[in-house]
Amino acid sequence: MTPARLDTLCDQARAAVAECIARAAAHHAVQITIAFDGARRRATWRASAIAAAAAAPTNPATKG
Repeated sequence: MTPARLDTLCDQARAAVAECIARAAAHHAVQITIAFDGARRRATWRASAIAAAAAAPTNPATKG
C-alpha cells in the first residue's frame, strides 16, 4: 500500500468517524428535546388538574 493510498484511507476514516459523531450528537439533542417537551407537558397537565380540583365545588354529602 502506498503512502498516498494510506493517507486517503485515513482521511476517509476520519470523515466517517466525524459524521458518526455528528449524527449521534444530533440524535441525542432530539432525544433531550423530546424528554423536556414531555416533562413540560406533564407539568402543565398536572398544574391544570390541581387547579381544576381546587376550583371544583365540594360535595356536601361527602363531608363528615
